[in-house]
Amino acid sequence: MIDGKEYMADGPPKFWRETTEGNLIKCMKCGEIVDLRIKDLVLHCQCAESPVIKCFFAFADTVATRRFHTGGNGRGWLGIRFQTRPREEPSEIIIHAHLLDSTATGEQAALGILGVNLIYAAFVLRDEPAKLIASLMDDLSRDRIEIDMIELTGPAFPNVDHRLMSLQLVEGGLTDAAMFTGTNEHGQIDASRLRSWLCKSQALAREHARKEIGEFVIGQLLARSPIGADEVWPCEPVREVLEELGTAEIARGLSNGVYNSRGAVWREEGGGQERGLAEKYRSWSGSLANQYPFVAKTLADIAATYDRHAVWEDTEARVRQRLTY
Repeated sequence: MIDGKEYMADGPPKFWRETTEGNLIKCMKCGEIVDLRIKDLVLHCQCAESPVIKCFFAFADTVATRRFHTGGNGRGWLGIRFQTRPREEPSEIIIHAHLLDSTATGEQAALGILGVNLIYAAFVLRDEPAKLIASLMDDLSRDRIEIDMIELTGPAFPNVDHRLMSLQLVEGGLTDAAMFTGTNEHGQIDASRLRSWLCKSQALAREHARKEIGEFVIGQLLARSPIGADEVWPCEPVREVLEELGTAEIARGLSNGVYNSRGAVWREEGGGQERGLAEKYRSWSGSLANQYPFVAKTLADIAATYDRHAVWEDTEARVRQRLTY
């Protein structure tokens, strides 16, 4: 948008493609979209009057809100690429957010507030990254939004330590565990980057005499990994790196992260829920036993813990039944 006019090439924007049914769907990631938008913007403005006195920015998001038929909360990426001085190379802020409202309409409203906060933070608070991060939650709460990744790049952020920014997300209460940096430019987990991140994190933990707790927290972070393409958890790159670099403490943290991820649950009488979970993890363990024995053992241990929980819940149910009668 320039002086109230929207500059757009003929036809659909380049970051959409047309399906055989004639529908438009997004085919690019958030970072690619803001990059394309600001390049197009500057290209058009070079033909406009007095372009040298202007600074430009581009904002984009690729977010899916909750779906009625599948359930689950919305999540996605938001990004802004902006200039702080005319003709300067643009800087960029990319965040990943979970939308926690109980309705899609509520998630959309929260997303709008978050987008405004992101634009304000980029232009007003860019010199104070800690305040920038805190301001993203203005007029929001953890009941509505969780931000588990932030990346600040470009000349506006010359001395930013991304590890400290991830820590700031946790310390500021924006998330319980920040997204690890073993991802590629498309936000997908990459085995080589994850391996590099894990080796550096282990080295830092040892350097500061925090080996055990450091590896435990690493395991908790990896517990948030997505399911694999073969419908087995965790995904393939995480399995590969865990098999190579996994330790007892990482396995313990992974198990702890799995248990804690259940949160509050609606209960039936007895341990039926726990037996179902035990069966799921035992099945995954069996699928990985030959190729990933370390990961398979960790999953088998998780299944055994759920078995014990199931027995405990069965006992509690019988006690309650006797007390009732």
